[in-house]
Amino acid sequence: MVQHLLQGFVHDPWLRGLNFSTLQPVPTNLITAALGERHMDTAWKLSPREGMDVYVLIEFQSTPVPHMALRTCTYSTLLYEAMLEQKVTSNKDPHWPPILCVVIYNGKRRWRGALGLQQRIWKPPVGSLKRYLLQHRFKLVDINKEVLENKTDDSNLVAILMRFERPQHPTDLPQLIALLNDCIPVQDELRVLFILWIEIGRAHV
Repeated sequence: MVQHLLQGFVHDPWLRGLNFSTLQPVPTNLITAALGERHMDTAWKLSPREGMDVYVLIEFQSTPVPHMALRTCTYSTLLYEAMLEQKVTSNKDPHWPPILCVVIYNGKRRWRGALGLQQRIWKPPVGSLKRYLLQHRFKLVDINKEVLENKTDDSNLVAILMRFERPQHPTDLPQLIALLNDCIPVQDELRVLFILWIEIGRAHV
């Protein structure tokens, strides 16, 4: 699912070419050391064929948060601090691993908030001060936008999941179940998780 999220919704050719067989959850102790009392939804690490590991922080939102860029920036900086403390990286390294923050939004209203700190910080009209202001941006995946603008892919599991969240018509559901049946191998654990998710959804209808 993380692979399909990155390949289908983060439109970057370098990311799509990564070796997804190396994808793994970020160790719990690293997340705990980074966030303390804060709660990040999920974090993953991906090793490229060349270069440094890429960290992907995924946050799920059902309501728009005006300061989401600040929250994801805080998660990123705290994770860097944890990497330094636990020797995952060091100040001697010329570069630190890149961190990508993805916010998946499934609220009823379209997201209207800022996607980057640059949009929230006032910049002087002249001079060089704006060069030194804090910069950070997260990738927003707005289910409303993706489904309504027909940007979904029949072979992408995250796209299919979005269409379950926002069916345009009740007759869509059998078609979506058929797509899942074609996309997920019979013995795959993900098939069981999807079945449970669908049954829970039916129980609440």
